[in-house]
Parts: sequence; structure tokens; C-alpha cells
Amino acid sequence: MKMGTILIIIGAVLMAAGVLVNVTSKRQESTPPEAAPLVTNEANFEFSNSPAKPEVDAVGSSEPRGASDPQKPSEEKIEVVGDSPAEPDYKKIGNDFEGYVADILKANGIRLKQWNQGSTSPEGAYAENELNPDFLVAHKEGQNPLEYWVECKYRSNLPNWGFSLEDYQLKRYYSIQGQSKRKIIIALGVGGSPKAPAAFYVIPLDSLYRFKRIGNKYLPNYSISDPRNNFKKHLSDWFYNEVFKTKVKK
Repeated sequence: MKMGTILIIIGAVLMAAGVLVNVTSKRQESTPPEAAPLVTNEANFEFSNSPAKPEVDAVGSSEPRGASDPQKPSEEKIEVVGDSPAEPDYKKIGNDFEGYVADILKANGIRLKQWNQGSTSPEGAYAENELNPDFLVAHKEGQNPLEYWVECKYRSNLPNWGFSLEDYQLKRYYSIQGQSKRKIIIALGVGGSPKAPAAFYVIPLDSLYRFKRIGNKYLPNYSISDPRNNFKKHLSDWFYNEVFKTKVKK
């Protein structure tokens, strides 16, 4: 074979190879790249095999929805102030009931000598007399003067086991009763509102200290109907018939 023929064949082969390489390159350029993972700013998109987190509700509770305590009031029934549910104003409740009892004392001609309203500074400073029961009162029945303490307690309702005080309160009041040589009674309002309770009771501290609680079965024994008219007579009968065991000197 002549040299010229050989060169022609080699050139044709090289040309064919160049065309093939060019076509392959163009096909690769025309193929779209693999899609990139979707990036999102939503924090709750988690692609993992870990257990699902509890769903957090709008008020920040970590409880799963539908798992709330059935005894708790629904959110719609809670009065909201700012961002937090309002709590009962126990100071106002106590003051309202003390005002109710003070009016009963006035209506019965009982003199109010002290009224300790639990005043405390923002940093916790208070007068020593604030540890005493709410009222120190005085009234006369005939020629016999009486002075005693009245501690006011209001309950919207009572548990099944009745009424009681905390142990530290019982001990403190009993100590005050001994040191002051003046009896302490508990004026208890139940139900209704602090300004107008549905039921009103007078419980001697001695009874509460002895039994630790007054069961609902026995509470009627301490009830006073129409206390605006009967409080003084009830207390006089108790003092003279139960405490002093003597007759009133007219």
C-alpha cells in the first residue's frame, strides 16, 4: 500500500474520533444536574427517624394538644392580663371578707380596737402586730366587759373533710391566745362571695386546736344565721356559758 493511501486512512480515523468526542461532550452538557435538597427556614421540618416532638401550643405549654388536665379551666374561661392568665387576688378577697365581718361587729355594737391588715413592704418588712389575728374587739354584756380576737377566713367552698388551718397557724394563734389571755375565734365565711358569704360560722380556736379540723358534719353546730343581729348574743352565750361557766351580771 502506498504511503499516501495510509495517511489518508489515518486522517479519516482521527476525524471520526474527533466527531465522536464532540457529540458526547454536547450530550453531557445538555443533561440537567441532580436537583439540590430543598432548604427552608421553617424549624419544624425535621427529616429524621427520631420520635416526633410534642406539639407546642400557642401559650407555650410543652404538653401535647389534647393532653391537658381536665380539671383545669379552659383557656377561654381564664381572664388574661397581658400575656399571663390572671390569678385570684387573695389579698382583695381577704380584705373584702374582713370588711364584711367588721360591718357585722359594728351592727352588733362591738368595738373594734385593732385591725391588722397584713401590710408588708415590697421587701418584706412588716410590724409585729401583723402576726396577730385580724381583729381585737371589745363588747359589754351587762356589767361584764369582753375582749377577744377575731381571725377572718373565707372559703369559696370546703373540701369533703371540712375546715382546718395550717399547723403553723394553729400553733401561732394558740401561743398568742395564751400570751394575751384573750380567746381567739375564727369567723368563717363559705360560698357566695367575700362580701356576702352563703354561710357564716364562728369556730373557737380551742375547738380547732383540739380536733385539728371541723368536719362538714359538725359545722352546723358553729353556724350563725343572720349574724348582723345574732353575733353578739351568740358570742356572749359561748363566753359565759362555755368559757366562764357563769351567768351574766345585769
